[in-house]
Amino acid sequence: MSSLRAFLADRRRSQRGSVLSAVLIMVAFLAILSGALMTELSTNFLLSNDLLNRVKTEATVNSAAELALNQLQTTPLNNPCPGPARTPLLNGQTAVASIVSCAAVIDHRSPQSFTRIASSHPFQVDGTHVVLPGQPGLDEYVVGDSGGTVLDYPWGQKNPRWILRLGGSVTGQPLVMPEPGNSGQYLDLIPVSGPSCGGAPFCVSVRSDDLSRAPQPWCVMATTGAVQSQPAVGQTFQSNVFIGDSAPTGNVYLMDTSQIPDNNGPCSVAAPQQAGGPVVAGPVVVPCSCGNRDWVFVLTSSGGSTNLVRFGAGSNQNLSPATSFPIFPSSWGRASGIAVAPGLSARFAISFAAGIVAQVQINAAGNPTLTAYSVPLSGGISGAPYWCSCNLIGVGTGNGTLYVLDTSLNILATYAGGPAIRTAPAADGAGNWYFAADDGILYEVQKPAGRTTMVKAASFGSASAPFRSSALLSPCQPDICVYFASTDAHAYLVDLDARAAVLTACITTAPPTCSPGANPRGWTHVEVMAGTQAVHVQGWSYYSP
Repeated sequence: MSSLRAFLADRRRSQRGSVLSAVLIMVAFLAILSGALMTELSTNFLLSNDLLNRVKTEATVNSAAELALNQLQTTPLNNPCPGPARTPLLNGQTAVASIVSCAAVIDHRSPQSFTRIASSHPFQVDGTHVVLPGQPGLDEYVVGDSGGTVLDYPWGQKNPRWILRLGGSVTGQPLVMPEPGNSGQYLDLIPVSGPSCGGAPFCVSVRSDDLSRAPQPWCVMATTGAVQSQPAVGQTFQSNVFIGDSAPTGNVYLMDTSQIPDNNGPCSVAAPQQAGGPVVAGPVVVPCSCGNRDWVFVLTSSGGSTNLVRFGAGSNQNLSPATSFPIFPSSWGRASGIAVAPGLSARFAISFAAGIVAQVQINAAGNPTLTAYSVPLSGGISGAPYWCSCNLIGVGTGNGTLYVLDTSLNILATYAGGPAIRTAPAADGAGNWYFAADDGILYEVQKPAGRTTMVKAASFGSASAPFRSSALLSPCQPDICVYFASTDAHAYLVDLDARAAVLTACITTAPPTCSPGANPRGWTHVEVMAGTQAVHVQGWSYYSP
């Protein structure tokens, strides 16, 4: 009996121990649950706070990107792209957006090809962009082909205002000028060969344009040799026109357009003066500081070398005899073309077959000085240089390289495209360069900041034969229009109606640049329409530098 009582008593103690153990286990389990819950709550709180900070950061970065996009929308297509866009203090931070690249393009939803505007004969000479103020004024593209067809297009349009079929061949770049004494009427001077010359082998056919119909015959100026370069209008006496031909003696003519001819008869021309060799570029007219005289300069080529030749023209409507300035080494070879400095007609750049670009300054007495020349540019030059409003000079070479030079003729940048460039390049107001190459493609290239090697921003086309008629570009509001013509017997138009841009944005304490290690950064690739200002996002992301 005593043993039974002892056993029962021990069992009660055992039960009390089991209950205590269970209670301890439950307390421990609850402690673990509580710890896990607190850890989860702490983690969630930290994650939520981090996410909130990230949202604030991205919102500030996005604001900078949106400011940059707004600036792009309100910047005309032909203007330089805007600089960095900086936000005011937002969410306790400052952000800045910078444009990495920016170029005029055809809207990506449209064909990236040329618009064919003419089908005729091969185009071998440059067209002319005519900009003449007046009531009404002119803003047009005029170009002629090797079959004697001349076409006039209102700038930005693909349908011609008029077409002239003169026969023979257009031999040089046309000139359009106001008709003296008839406000709102114009004269078209077209260097040509063939039947319109009235029995002479070569001539300048002059047509009167009252804007109501195709230009009507005005007069014909017969020349001994083909006129291969554009005539030039006098500056002191603006009814005078100067013309040089490619005869062995290089005749230079002064035409007085104030004298109205009878029934498409001979033009009023002073006795020509001889330049001493075929005229290959010019005339270029520089007003004399004396106030009643123009200096007229032409480039002649004889025996493979080039001379600069000067004539004078005063109120007596006659040319003075030639004065030759042999200032170019014979090793430079034949001149390829000439470009006058914008707004400063007393300074011009000349390209040479041997790959040299030279700069000439005319002083107050009308005497030229060779002020600078480039190192030989590889590939040789067969096209004229281009002097842009940005005060840089561009020239293409036979090995397919575009060179951009400063006014001291130092090389600032190059683009080695491959196909030969035998036409003059052109530049838009944003600093992008364009050239039409032998592969039938129009290229647009640009110089990244801090680099000397240009990159291709876009290319358009192509034609089925090389270009020999240079690309001409100018705004056709709100777009940029590029006209050019090819030896494939077609003239073309490219309408650049959008701006492609890549920009980055970041948090910074050192605007307008990103702070070192700024993270994250926003990256955006957009296309902004020139007319509607609509923004099409091509790509968007955040990344860590």
